Amino acid sequence: MSEGTAAPRATLDASRRRGSGWALAGLALAWVALAFVSVFTTLVVVLPAVTGSTPYTIVTGSMEPRYPAGTLLVVTPTDPHAVRIGDVITYRPASGGYRLVTHRVVEIVQPGPDETAPSFVTEADASGASDPQPVAPTQVSGRVWYAVPWVGAINNFVNGDLLRAFVAPMLAGMLFFASGYAIVARLGERRRLRVAALGDR
Repeated sequence: MSEGTAAPRATLDASRRRGSGWALAGLALAWVALAFVSVFTTLVVVLPAVTGSTPYTIVTGSMEPRYPAGTLLVVTPTDPHAVRIGDVITYRPASGGYRLVTHRVVEIVQPGPDETAPSFVTEADASGASDPQPVAPTQVSGRVWYAVPWVGAINNFVNGDLLRAFVAPMLAGMLFFASGYAIVARLGERRRLRVAALGDR
């Protein structure tokens, strides 16, 4: 090999290494984005939809430190007889009202002669004081199944029926497309490098 071809060959090899490094970094970011979107979509959209659960956002600090403001809670319908002390339930302080409260059950009041299900004494974790009125079983919307930190604001954004039906799937689809494109581009780059290497032989 002459000295006149060594320098261009070395420059080409260095350029390929730099390109390969950037491609690997892009591929890693694509996989991270794909994993994030998959987990987020499963926790916030798919699981609540298939189980009949409802996502709610904590907007106050009453349940700190376990559930700070901004936490997304997924609340699943539950039989009042299945509620236990220590469970966190979401309920309506006034039957038929729109306001919701999420507090922890600290006492179960067994049903009286004219009742069919127990009621519940609740309290906010941050206050340590019981709420003034027991929660009737008809007021209970459900029991907290799991929580996702920091994504309550996103849930508020997609909380409307129209946004939940179209915007969230659209954003997820865009991220999936971007991640898939990066992966395909990386595979194409590896194929081009293999072809170039064979051509240099």
